[in-house]
Amino acid sequence: MKLSDLLVPVNPQFKWDADPTEQFDYVNPVTLYNKQISLANAALTVTQSHIQANTKIGTIKVALQEAQNALDDFEQDILRQFPPPPAQSKNLKLMESHVRTAAFQGGMADKLTELRNAVRKYEGELVTVKIDAENCMQMFQAIKLAGEHGQTHLSYVKDEAKRSGLYR
Repeated sequence: MKLSDLLVPVNPQFKWDADPTEQFDYVNPVTLYNKQISLANAALTVTQSHIQANTKIGTIKVALQEAQNALDDFEQDILRQFPPPPAQSKNLKLMESHVRTAAFQGGMADKLTELRNAVRKYEGELVTVKIDAENCMQMFQAIKLAGEHGQTHLSYVKDEAKRSGLYR
């Protein structure tokens, strides 16, 4: 869905200095009501997309946590099998370097790379889906604002029609 699909049609021939009660072709209340219904339907569609994005976020977070736990367990196993020398346990970068070196020397580099790639994949997916969820929220806010403006304008059009005596 594009925001441009939700634009309210306007009459370019509307004369701003003329009396609006003489220009009923400018806005048809039925058209505005239909646009309000379209906006409500669009809000439901966007809300459904947002719910799906939030569900995906939950699924990805679970998968990410499982992948991270598997990676942490594997790294702990490597550290148990190949304890680091005191000089390499002073900071996290040195420890990470030792884990990689020990995995390579122990023939476990492929599994370490596979687990790290899985964690990175889920982190990337999480970022993408969070962006989708944020876009849904922005779209919903735009639809809500358009609906409020449309409702205000509809009230104005109805009031002008009543004042002109068109409706009694």
